[in-house]
Amino acid sequence: MKKFRQKFSCIFILLLMVGYLISPAHVSSVTRYFHGVEVKDPYAWLENMESLETKQWVQQQNEETDRYFHDIDVREKIREKLVKNSCIERMGIPVQKNGVTFYTYMGLDDDKMTLCFQDSSGMKRVLVDPAKEKGKNPAFEGFEVSDDGRQVAYCLSDCGSDVMIWKFLDVKTGERLTDEIHGIKFSSPQWSQVGQGVYYIRYGEGIYYHRIGSDTDHLIYQSDAFMLDLHLILDDQYVLFSVRCADDLKNAIYAVNIEDGTLVDLMPPHKATSRFVGEFEEKLLFITDDNAPLSRLVAWDIEGNCEELISEKDSVLLDACVTKDFIVCCYLKDCVSDLVVYNHTGSWVRNFPIAGRGTVVVPHKGLGLSGDVDNNFVFSAYTDFLTPCRLLKFDFELGTSEVVFSPAHQLDENFVTEQVFVPSNDGTQIPMFLTYKKGIKRDGQNPTLMYGYGGFNLPILPSYTPLIATWLEMGGIYASVNLRGGIEYGHAWHESGMLHNKQNVFDDFISAGEWLIKQ
Repeated sequence: MKKFRQKFSCIFILLLMVGYLISPAHVSSVTRYFHGVEVKDPYAWLENMESLETKQWVQQQNEETDRYFHDIDVREKIREKLVKNSCIERMGIPVQKNGVTFYTYMGLDDDKMTLCFQDSSGMKRVLVDPAKEKGKNPAFEGFEVSDDGRQVAYCLSDCGSDVMIWKFLDVKTGERLTDEIHGIKFSSPQWSQVGQGVYYIRYGEGIYYHRIGSDTDHLIYQSDAFMLDLHLILDDQYVLFSVRCADDLKNAIYAVNIEDGTLVDLMPPHKATSRFVGEFEEKLLFITDDNAPLSRLVAWDIEGNCEELISEKDSVLLDACVTKDFIVCCYLKDCVSDLVVYNHTGSWVRNFPIAGRGTVVVPHKGLGLSGDVDNNFVFSAYTDFLTPCRLLKFDFELGTSEVVFSPAHQLDENFVTEQVFVPSNDGTQIPMFLTYKKGIKRDGQNPTLMYGYGGFNLPILPSYTPLIATWLEMGGIYASVNLRGGIEYGHAWHESGMLHNKQNVFDDFISAGEWLIKQ
């Protein structure tokens, strides 16, 4: 085993050395000028991907690299472990409509997610299997269920394209309808309450209504803006949507009166980042960073009046969902999920316990999901570095949770995750998760794989991946560093890792690595 571990750790070191073992690219004398500054560009010729010279160089690199890796006998053992750790049952957060439960599922022998449903009698059936759909390489991307549970709009993408094709089916019979919607990108259609059709954003054109069985779609609102997050609100009187600002992460929020097409301006552009999470009693709930770097929950009415329901706390507010009597907020506390339950007036009810220090996904409108406004429970997902995604049923009235789905594949109990805080160059404390086998000796002989991102306002949260599981089982330590540039601690954390502050991201990563070496 020791010899095996040594070979495995050497692969990741040798990967860095491959570039020195293969033929180098030749250096040209190209020089460019940017704003009066001379910049040498010796590899400009590689930018021409269609040139014979570039193609020959790429082919040579591939051949020499393949030859190098072919001689590493431990690769097959790594592949076997990766396959084992990838063969996991997966189930998406269920959606319940009119006594019927809809969910995505991928079994051990499946290559792609399928759409399934279970009726009130317990009967289960597959509704959509991408393997049986037409297309080059169709993958299931999402679904929307009508309120009566009788019809489903589902989405397939070909070869990973961002432009989606939405199709429709009858749930009772499984019959595919002839209706199709094209041109949707980064959004989902929304069913009308009576289930006769859907509203959707046609990318670069505007908002349309498609009535099932009709060949012609009705234009509701014309715009070539970057429109996102379409929602029907206030008993289908309005269509709510977001417009992304071109030069920052902020967005504007508008609502269109379906009857007369008038536009209501709820949040002007370039002021804040706001996201719709639900509604009750004609109040529209949004998470917003307007005057709140860590975000807060506000309620707007259609007249544009705004009131604060839940003020900014000392942790980042990531998500929220609305149930019959409660508003459930998911905060990010030192990079792990923390659930807090409030009533509809914004008063604290309880801190909701989570079994584990990991990541919880609560259903909200922004995910195409929502809390159950007729009940006080929701289905949620949980994962961490050692736990493949499992589904939980949270009852916020009773303060209880139960596991409703958990894949059989689990890492054994001999592994542990701890969180440490490492000082960066300027003294900023950088959080880092370390996952490893219990009882490991800190003697400088343990291969360590370190990962960080630090950009685009994205948090890097604990989650299970087959690569990490394989690395751990083969004796490695996995270090996940939460670098500045993400949203782990709000906008100040993000801004301190962007533009002229980008060097902080690299300093954070280097500091974490040097701390690990000293251990």
